[in-house]
Amino acid sequence: MSKWTQLSKISGQIFPLGDANFLATYIIGSVTETIEREALVQAYSHEIRKEAEENGAYDVSDISTKVHSDFVAKGIQLNTFVVEDIYESNDQGKQNAQIWFESANLADAKARIQEIDSNPIVEKYRNGGQQATSLKQQPISLAQVHGVVQKCLEKPL
Repeated sequence: MSKWTQLSKISGQIFPLGDANFLATYIIGSVTETIEREALVQAYSHEIRKEAEENGAYDVSDISTKVHSDFVAKGIQLNTFVVEDIYESNDQGKQNAQIWFESANLADAKARIQEIDSNPIVEKYRNGGQQATSLKQQPISLAQVHGVVQKCLEKPL
């Protein structure tokens, strides 16, 4: 999945729903990854909150960077739901996506979005077809750690 489809605010992903028949696959894959992330929240919540309190800072990005390096050093891996990207890389498309994420409201976004001259969908998916999906055991990403840290800091003691 391309970098610009990551939603860092909620540690989520956007899945293209070209065919609703694949919705169950997206749900099952996402739930599996979420369950594993929730297990990390349970296991490391105290440690992450302690880290934040000791440094007197609750900056999720700074804490996430440190926790990520700790997790990588410990060899922590996570089943990650991977979906083949159906979109062709396009600078204007990336810029438009960023505008949507940063805009305060719909009117602001619509005023700033620019039309893309080409079809953003890869040719083999323009008439349907299922993109490849898989669950891959891999080192935890910074984006995944960010979601874990965010949940740990929001969780009541």
